[in-house]
Amino acid sequence: KKAKSVGPVSYLPHSCLMEVALKYWEQVNNYTSNLHLSDRMYEGKEVPWKGCFPKVPEDFVWEDFGVFIPMIACIVGSGLIFVLIFGRRHSFFDKVILLYLYLSLWIHFGLERYYVHYNDTILDKGNNNLIARIWRHYGVSDTRWHGQQPDVDRAVYGCMYGLEFLAAYLCGPTVALTILCYITKSSWRWVIQPVAVTAQAYGLFITWLPAYWEGLRSVPVHDNFLYYGYYIGWQFPWALIPVLMVLQAGYNVHCAFSAAAKKTQTKQTKKPVEPVGKKVKKN
Repeated sequence: KKAKSVGPVSYLPHSCLMEVALKYWEQVNNYTSNLHLSDRMYEGKEVPWKGCFPKVPEDFVWEDFGVFIPMIACIVGSGLIFVLIFGRRHSFFDKVILLYLYLSLWIHFGLERYYVHYNDTILDKGNNNLIARIWRHYGVSDTRWHGQQPDVDRAVYGCMYGLEFLAAYLCGPTVALTILCYITKSSWRWVIQPVAVTAQAYGLFITWLPAYWEGLRSVPVHDNFLYYGYYIGWQFPWALIPVLMVLQAGYNVHCAFSAAAKKTQTKQTKKPVEPVGKKVKKN
């Protein structure tokens, strides 16, 4: 097929563009898949998640982190573009907040919603869904994330199911509303934002606290990379950023109430001024 020409610009047919994009994606994916950023760390060694409960299947293969780099790059890249468009007149801190909210939206409606509905299929060998593969990769840092297994009591996963349901169907919508209020510059942002991030922080600590109470039996605590890098590191932003966002919302609410109080006080103390030249009648 020949390229269609409109004026000075030529446009390739959509099928050709898609073919080029898919070839490029395949090349990038092949390159990142061969990086071996994590899968060879335990080659010839005993895997650190072997003694965890719930157990990881003996024939489990830990997929390399490099496989997920193209997807992460696309999501983060689209987030930066989103911030450049809708966060132009905001402070740097507020731009970081918008990027955090944008990435949270993908996590709540993508990863966590998948866990709610399909957690019993995550470890299925025939499940090549990208989100399931992410859960399988990340789940070695806390084997509860691998979802329900036939030989494990469902009560073991009750906490995880509850918090992921909260994340998908409370955090997700409230984060979306916060972004909408951010874009429209609505003062409702300072009401909804603390609700969204408080729910996020609650979800994080309801992940950590029961695990510590159970003696971290689902976490490979003796492996620094998985414990500090994955279990703590990947989740730590949800412990820090929500606190900053609650403080930001509280400060803005305080400023709004202070301004309203000063305005009211000024109106009450202001005395009426007699018009110049007006004579006062005497009885």
